[in-house]
Amino acid sequence: EAVHVLSGSILSWQEGNIEDDPLFIGAENHHLHADSPCIDAGTDGEVYSDIDGDMRPLLGGFDIGADEYNDSCWDDDEDGHFDSECGGDDCDDTDPTRYPGASDPCDGIDQACDGLGDEVDGDSDGYMICEGDCADGYASFYPGAPDPCDGWDTACDGIGDDVDSDSDGYMICEDDCDDSDPQVNPGHEEVCDNGIDDDCDGYEDEFCLFCSTIADSGSQFAAIYLVPALLFVLIGRRFCGRAK
Repeated sequence: EAVHVLSGSILSWQEGNIEDDPLFIGAENHHLHADSPCIDAGTDGEVYSDIDGDMRPLLGGFDIGADEYNDSCWDDDEDGHFDSECGGDDCDDTDPTRYPGASDPCDGIDQACDGLGDEVDGDSDGYMICEGDCADGYASFYPGAPDPCDGWDTACDGIGDDVDSDSDGYMICEDDCDDSDPQVNPGHEEVCDNGIDDDCDGYEDEFCLFCSTIADSGSQFAAIYLVPALLFVLIGRRFCGRAK
């Protein structure tokens, strides 16, 4: 036994036709409206339950189609879903925008009748999960929150400056200027003539030319001016100790 919906919404049942709109609840919802001409208009097709598991026939006779109309339940908002109080799945039968499968914007209302899910603010920080709260169990985590350099993304921005990717003991927010190279960080000595800001102070190879001059000058003048040269070298070491 089958139901064929022809053009113009004419419902064909075996050899006869009902020349009327079957009054389905919706284009994709084949539940019958209370005024449907399909109610009690069918015959025994040896199918004794409908798409909802309701017994067939339920009232005076068999209904045509996949649904056996149930007048013991109701759909007051006519959204195609029966009220949950009578065994249906509509979580709010007074609001036609709320039913299973409905579009569910991030507004704190369960339009899709599937539970609030990410539309909650569990830590009462003013942001729901669907609004970008990356840790809804902690009130200090929310979009735009202060983000100290502690290894946690409290601002929920995913920028990731609270990380130490190269495991050199310095995070990006601790002025590690190249977090992909463990030999570059604020605590590293500056290496001369490599074109890299090894110590992340904003300068490449600083003091290197000065230190080379100090070393050369110390050897040139040592024989003639031993004491001044010695002092000159000691001063150079003070400033050039980190430049190698």
